[in-house]
Amino acid sequence: MAINSDAERPEGWRSPERADSWVAGQTRRTGLQALHKRLVSALPFQPGDIIRMLDVGTGDGALGFEVLTAYPKAQLVCHDYSDPMLNHARQRLAQFSPSVSFVNSDLKDPEWTHVIEGSFDAVVSSIAIHNVAEQSVDHGPDRIRTIYAEIFSLLKHGGCFFNFEFVSPPGFVTEGMYLKQLVDAKDSIVATDFRYIEQRKRSPQELEAAILKHLRHAHTPLLDQLDWLRQAQFDEVDCLWKDTQNAIIVGIKH
Repeated sequence: MAINSDAERPEGWRSPERADSWVAGQTRRTGLQALHKRLVSALPFQPGDIIRMLDVGTGDGALGFEVLTAYPKAQLVCHDYSDPMLNHARQRLAQFSPSVSFVNSDLKDPEWTHVIEGSFDAVVSSIAIHNVAEQSVDHGPDRIRTIYAEIFSLLKHGGCFFNFEFVSPPGFVTEGMYLKQLVDAKDSIVATDFRYIEQRKRSPQELEAAILKHLRHAHTPLLDQLDWLRQAQFDEVDCLWKDTQNAIIVGIKH
C-alpha cells in the first residue's frame, strides 16, 4: 500500500525503513489477507494443478503466500524492485523455497520483463502497480497502460491476470460517496491502515483530509483500468469484486 507518495520519499520502497514499517503494520491491516484469499480463490485452477505464476510487485510476499498455500504444486516467481521487500518475501516464503524464485526489476523501465524467463499460466498483483503513477504523475497512467500490455505478453494462451488495486472515483459526486463510505468503514484496507488509525485519534477533518489525499493521489477510475486491459489485447475483461476504492480486476488471454 502506498498512501504516502514516493515523491515524498526519494528512496521510495527501496528504503529498508519504509519496507520495515510496511511489514510491521501488516498485522493491523485485517482486511488485506481476506482480499488476498478472495483473489486466490477466484483463480481458474484446481489445487493440485501444476502451474507457473508471477507475482508482480510482490512486496513482502503476502499474496504469494496465499497462492502457494492454495496451489502447493505451483511454481511462483516473485518480482519487485525493492531489495528490502524481496528480503521480507524470502523470509515469509521460506517454507516454500523449492517452488519460489525472486527477480528484481523496476516497472518504470520498459525492459523490466527481460529478467523474467518463460511464460506464465497466471500473473497476479496486489496494490503495487499504482506506485508507478505515484512516481510519475504526468506519465504514470500511460506507463501503467503499457505495463498491462507487457504482462499480457508474459502470459500463455489461456492465461489470466488478476490485479487487486486501488481505484479512484470518476468524479466529484462519487468522490463524496467514497469519502463517506471510508470515513464510516471498519474493515476497509484504507480504514484499517495504521496511519488512518492514528488519524482517527485526531479530528474528523484530519481523517477526511487524509482519505481525500489517498483517493486523489495517482489512482485511476475502474472503467479506465478495464479499458487499459482491453487495449492490452486481453480477450475477456471484468471486475470480479469492488468495495469503494478497492477492486479486483481480471484479464483473460485466449
